[in-house]
Amino acid sequence: MRIFTASWFFPPNTSAEGMVTYKLLKHSKHQYDVCCSKSDQWSYASKSQLQAENVTVYPIDTDDIHEWVKECIRLFQKLNKKYHYSYVMTRSMPPESLYVGKKIQQIAPSVQWIASMADPVFRNPYEMDAYIYQDLYLRKLRLHMNFIKHPSFIAFLLGQLPVPKFQLLTRLYKIEQYTLHNADKIIMPSKKQIEYVFQMRRNRKYKSKCYYIPHSYDQDLYPSKKETAGKHILITYVGYLDDKRMPYDFLAALSHLKKINPQAAEMLRVQFVGNISGQLMDAVHAFFLGELVTVRDAVSYTQSLAIMKESDYLLHIDAQFDFIQGSIFCASKLIDYIGSGNKVLALTDAFSEAARVTAENGGIVLERGQVMKIAEQLAGLSKDDAVCQKVNETYAAETVAAYFDKTMIEGENNR
Repeated sequence: MRIFTASWFFPPNTSAEGMVTYKLLKHSKHQYDVCCSKSDQWSYASKSQLQAENVTVYPIDTDDIHEWVKECIRLFQKLNKKYHYSYVMTRSMPPESLYVGKKIQQIAPSVQWIASMADPVFRNPYEMDAYIYQDLYLRKLRLHMNFIKHPSFIAFLLGQLPVPKFQLLTRLYKIEQYTLHNADKIIMPSKKQIEYVFQMRRNRKYKSKCYYIPHSYDQDLYPSKKETAGKHILITYVGYLDDKRMPYDFLAALSHLKKINPQAAEMLRVQFVGNISGQLMDAVHAFFLGELVTVRDAVSYTQSLAIMKESDYLLHIDAQFDFIQGSIFCASKLIDYIGSGNKVLALTDAFSEAARVTAENGGIVLERGQVMKIAEQLAGLSKDDAVCQKVNETYAAETVAAYFDKTMIEGENNR
């Protein structure tokens, strides 16, 4: 079967969403025509040469998301005359990709729509924090996220916002509601995200068509050997850091360990690789950790996998939001960590999706706010314990793609 896929991100441009989509499609047994963008906006700096025999890529040369949507629809209409698609899949990063599914459903109603929602579209914690919880007026109202479940309250809340914020959140609310109502099947990468999205009373009736399709790792992309030389225990973070994902508790614990057990601290080396905020180096210097912590520039996706293999432990840093008990996100990088065969250290809280995934795969949860305990955990690290005995095949790309094929494409609910 041949499936049309609308994904702004896809190799050669790289991003977390693009790599997630690539790994899923590559290991599916079906054929895919992918409409993506050539734009470097929101993508990582380095290009990827990754290809798949069952994927044909149609890149659109534009930085304008709305122009891309229009061109994507034109491409579908052109190719559909030849291939007569039964399915279209839309990826929701950025959320405007969902407009492709909406339009295709209107012009070709016989085509089933699989809508990927990698993050919540409405009530995305990042946007809730930026547009509501950091708004001084709304903070005075002492609003709490748990109240934002009923449509009448949402209408009240949006009515209190300045016009630009109102327009943005209203647009996101409408496209999410349209997608939940009209998509034939919906996929999300996190069990906790599914719970979060369907907290809203208006959403609950759509939960039956939502499926958990986790992120995956692709063993074909890792280097074959892991380097083990060096007397130090190397802890590596790969990815992006922002003000919601900063390792302050980890650095404080490392600083404390340096004072109470300098020998254990001296055995550790920590490196941060990727798009790293200058705030990190400020914190490193503030904790006097310059000899233990280094920062490296961003690398390509395949290079990042090699760096994972060369490390002993891999550090995951979860986004933190005061109005949610436990982060709902499960970063694709965390699953890549698991695929490397090395043990994960997850700086998060006990109720997060990352804590669940890390614990289930033999990793160590470094609970935020527990600096002394984290210091003890760091002191107990050893090279002998760093490698997981068996990589969890639940997250292998072949396993995830096979489940996707069976559930999404070959399921009993097909028309």
